[in-house]
Amino acid sequence: MENELYFLPHDNFVIIENELLCSPAFLGLTATAKDVYLMLRSRAIAEKPKDARPGRGGRAFVKNNGELVLSYKELQHLLPARQGKKRVSSSTISAAFRSLEACGLIDVVVAGQGRMKIKSRYALSQRWRSYGKPSFQDVRVSRHVNRAGVRALKTARVTA
Repeated sequence: MENELYFLPHDNFVIIENELLCSPAFLGLTATAKDVYLMLRSRAIAEKPKDARPGRGGRAFVKNNGELVLSYKELQHLLPARQGKKRVSSSTISAAFRSLEACGLIDVVVAGQGRMKIKSRYALSQRWRSYGKPSFQDVRVSRHVNRAGVRALKTARVTA
């Protein structure tokens, strides 16, 4: 079966805080953006701090934050198609990633390029906690074109 190549590698569940589920940042997302976020969250490896005492419920942290990789091709196979379409389009997935970044749920660590075989890497962010407040920092990765005409990846932070 074709979908066997695209599996969720870690645990069989995803933990999401109630505060996130009820936040304006999450509630304002499209269904596809929520699906993409859940798929990205499923790639995160959570660990408790080593000094946490047993039975004390210390806060877990994401061990591989900043190294989360999720390709468009994987998402096209994993996400459910809506409105009678065979698969989710690349433009829909791109819009989902942009909206996740705009509301502070993820940060793009490395903006990939498919033609150059550079994978995008993402980090889960806590900026969503201040979404809609004056203290919210709108951080996006910008892409520039270099003199040779090849798209160069620069992680210059743009403040909107």
